Amino acid sequence: MHTNRIPSLSRGYTLVELAMTLLVIGLLASMAVNSYRDSVIKTRRAEAQASLTRLQLQQERWRALNPSYASANELGLSGQSVDGHYEWSVPVANTTSYVLRAAATSSGSQNRDHQGPVDCKVLEVDQTGQHHPSECWR
Repeated sequence: MHTNRIPSLSRGYTLVELAMTLLVIGLLASMAVNSYRDSVIKTRRAEAQASLTRLQLQQERWRALNPSYASANELGLSGQSVDGHYEWSVPVANTTSYVLRAAATSSGSQNRDHQGPVDCKVLEVDQTGQHHPSECWR
């Protein structure tokens, strides 16, 4: 016995299938953008750390020739990093100690920098080589 089958017509995707596809694409794009943003922030933090390390060397050279550590002006620090993501300062500079600081600018993306629960917007290093906050220097 032969049965007549009616061929099913496949005309495309349903609205639900299209909406689900767009939802999945949107979620994947959102995750990719967040991951990219996090890596950019960490890269900029690493650049600030490298700059603070260079400034440490400048401080030690200065101190070898002078009776105290250098102020921001004596080090020739401009107010902001070249890329504008950090503001440089030397909050402490005397005969025995110094603190070098890189603080994220209030309008930049570095203002959202964190390492787990620790806020990494302000990075500091002192004459003993202590990094603050230490979690942000790992």
